[in-house]
Amino acid sequence: MKRTTGPPTRLDIVGLEPRIFQICRESNPALVQSRGKERLVSTESSNLEPISPELASVPKDELALYTKIVSITVDFERAYGRSVEVRIFERSSNKLVNTFLRKQTPDEIRPIFYLNGVKVFTGIPNSFSELDEAIDKAFGRKDERRY
Repeated sequence: MKRTTGPPTRLDIVGLEPRIFQICRESNPALVQSRGKERLVSTESSNLEPISPELASVPKDELALYTKIVSITVDFERAYGRSVEVRIFERSSNKLVNTFLRKQTPDEIRPIFYLNGVKVFTGIPNSFSELDEAIDKAFGRKDERRY
């Protein structure tokens, strides 16, 4: 009998502030609900008015990036199923990666995406499709069929 100890698919994002990410996700329930229906959600600044007092101190362009990443992770969860776990880390357990992250300017957000421990993307993907293509490339999948 095989016993599973966790979700088979784990997306780790290193280089973001977990608290800001969680607040953006919680303060945009319409985003989470609409991603399954329309697939198009505007991330224009008019939709990014801070609901939480904690978000009031976050610059609007940074808030737009967090909202974009939240929408990509929602699409990821929908595409890969309910057994997906998305984890956000400010720092990596890898000291070399932390050194790289410290060299960034405070205004530059350049997260690193890992799927089940394999680095698949650095930076902010334009869409879920770009992240998905990077995942396929990292795991050597050349055809578009999913198994």
